[in-house]
Amino acid sequence: MVSGQVDFGFSNYTSLIIARSKGLPLKVVASGNASTGVKGKDFGGVVVKSGSPVKTAKDLVGKRVAVNTLNNINDTTVRASIRAAGGDANNVKFTELAFPDMQAALDKGDVDAIQVVEPFLTTALKNGGRLVASNYVDTAPNLTIAAYFTSQKTAGSKPDLVKRFTAAMQKSLRYADANPDAVRKVLGGYTKIDPSVASALTLPKYPAQVNGAGLQTLERLAAQDGLITKTPDVKDLLP
Repeated sequence: MVSGQVDFGFSNYTSLIIARSKGLPLKVVASGNASTGVKGKDFGGVVVKSGSPVKTAKDLVGKRVAVNTLNNINDTTVRASIRAAGGDANNVKFTELAFPDMQAALDKGDVDAIQVVEPFLTTALKNGGRLVASNYVDTAPNLTIAAYFTSQKTAGSKPDLVKRFTAAMQKSLRYADANPDAVRKVLGGYTKIDPSVASALTLPKYPAQVNGAGLQTLERLAAQDGLITKTPDVKDLLP
């Protein structure tokens, strides 16, 4: 991206904040996906086995929780859930596992809870798992999780391209948000998700506008949890 080999990328906000804090000249050009804002009905959450003593996010204190990437958006938002429930978010052991490997680790008892997104969330619940936290919802209202971005160099040298890309993405995001059945149909064409899972999973929201407030919340959490040592100016990331 920075070298100019590609013009656009897609990443979660926390990764972009970390990159910007290290001096990488990146800029958000379009929103991506966002939380539904509904507890218990979001596209991501924390799941435990049916017989687990863990009932709420507060009970995750002292437990082992699997996330797909350490020191990133999922462990920092799980910590936000724990804090919101009145627990000590610093007393949790996070383990890095790929989403497809989490269910087996939970079943074997290698971890006490897993933070998963769709379609793995629906699969985990179908396998008897129990949702104990909607970490994105607990973090901020209608939290945007990811966005499309470019480099400052591309934004400056190819403004028309960036403008057209942003307009195209906003149009597609509005369509996706208004037509969930069409989104589910597209999933079948690009993934191997079982049709029964695709029909049951919770889709994220697809906001056309960038949510600066959510970005600021994630930046604050990144600093609080030690993911960044230098806090970038959020305005530098925004369009």
